[in-house]
Amino acid sequence: MNICTDENSSEKPLIFIVDDSSSERMLLKAAMEKGGFSLLELDSAEKLFSKLENVRPDLIVLDIDMPGMNGFEACRILRQSPDFVSLPILICTGHKDVDSVKKAFEAGATDFITKPIHFHLLPHRVRYLLRSSLTDGELRDTLARLRFPTPASPSPKAPRNRQVPSKRSQAP
Repeated sequence: MNICTDENSSEKPLIFIVDDSSSERMLLKAAMEKGGFSLLELDSAEKLFSKLENVRPDLIVLDIDMPGMNGFEACRILRQSPDFVSLPILICTGHKDVDSVKKAFEAGATDFITKPIHFHLLPHRVRYLLRSSLTDGELRDTLARLRFPTPASPSPKAPRNRQVPSKRSQAP
């Protein structure tokens, strides 16, 4: 799970795509693979939590409307865990109303995009979120070394010392 810029590196940022629609997952996967990311597709929030027991992604793309647990609730639960408080979560949904956007951010989403998605822009947005997460982690590490308390510091499992793929390192 390295966020790196080295084109020769075999490690790519790991993105979980959580959506009950197989066609949406397929489209998201195609766009993200072109951006140089490793992907894992999951069709429910329940499967997400099961997978998180063993694998730590660098970012989660999460749909809102899914059978069982919806994306708002999944995001809220993730944010209650110290292990995932700083993990970037991108809500991706067909809901365009202000209340849905507000609920997503209140649940702890890092960012929110609506369908239909501009798939050529998605990898750039994800890369930005990963860089932002990296910078936040480095700041928290620096503050910890200086012994300044930080709100909701991530656990030692949180990714550290990573580089985000630059625009130059991605395939055309």
